[in-house]
Amino acid sequence: MNRALLAVVDEAAGTLTLLARRAGVTQELAGAALPTGSAAPYSLEVLAFDDQVRARVGEITVQAGRGDLRDGRVAVVSDGPGACAALHVDGLDAYVSQLETSRYA
Repeated sequence: MNRALLAVVDEAAGTLTLLARRAGVTQELAGAALPTGSAAPYSLEVLAFDDQVRARVGEITVQAGRGDLRDGRVAVVSDGPGACAALHVDGLDAYVSQLETSRYA
């Protein structure tokens, strides 16, 4: 994988980290400790906006700029005994507007 944004839950290190991978080089964008007393299974929520990516586990949130990594692809990867129990993908209502109509128009 040459180009990717990764949200990593590292149970051994007790961290939630956002990583950027470009041309084989991995750079940490943001990171935070997992909530105290948290244990698997983890609920990881990732929101990808045009210019930002945000990952959350419980009350812990990390956010970083996407830079040039805006291709719109997603992958779920597990290492060791980790597993994915559910995956939900949903689009944002970016161009929704409310307006009043008039019968006199």
